[in-house]
Amino acid sequence: MSRTLTCILAVLSLALLSMSPVRAADDGHDHHEQGKHMNMSHAESLNHDPYTLSVDPLGDSLVNVAQPVAVMHDGRQLLFASEKNANTFKQHPKKYLADVDAMIIKQQAPTYPLTTCVVSGEKLGAMGKPIQRVIGNRLVEFCCPGCISKAQKDPAMYIAKIDAAVIHAQKKDYPMTTCLVSGEKLGDEMGAPINYVAGTQLVEFCCKGCIKKFEKNPAQYLGKLSQTTQPQDSHSNHNH
Repeated sequence: MSRTLTCILAVLSLALLSMSPVRAADDGHDHHEQGKHMNMSHAESLNHDPYTLSVDPLGDSLVNVAQPVAVMHDGRQLLFASEKNANTFKQHPKKYLADVDAMIIKQQAPTYPLTTCVVSGEKLGAMGKPIQRVIGNRLVEFCCPGCISKAQKDPAMYIAKIDAAVIHAQKKDYPMTTCLVSGEKLGDEMGAPINYVAGTQLVEFCCKGCIKKFEKNPAQYLGKLSQTTQPQDSHSNHNH
């Protein structure tokens, strides 16, 4: 009888342990936890470099598309306005990629943060006109062809340097006080915002969950960011 009682007590003890409050940490909401981290490194980006253009590779607008079609091509994410466009691209990718790269260079060049080659450290322009290349969905400027081949061996390392330069250049004057996706105030009880670089544009998020939503269609959200800065730019131009 005593042995039976001992077994019952042992079972009850295990049951109580399984209900321990220590397990409550597993139920914590990701939204609040992620705000504690300051930076989203290039290596952590969920889809490598997000596709930041407002049109897909065939030229159709993405701004009002609820769920763009995502395609991974040679390690880079591309977004399409429809399955039809995605299938057309897959049949002749080279036909469209040159135009995509040209649009990315045009979009990102005005806010490219470095005046030196990311590989050699040489001043851009000292050896002739800088060479502009798109790696993933990111503009990188080089001083010479030799630096391009070096960067292609470990692109994440060099993109991370550009990320750091973008954050340093834009952090002080970042125009928004709320998360671009959730609308929640940045830097409140959730902790410091996450610094994230899309192209050559700093975007601050309250949590990694918002980054996932952003990467599904960056054009929708980057449009909001450009609208925030537009009145200041227009006022400045008017004064001149």
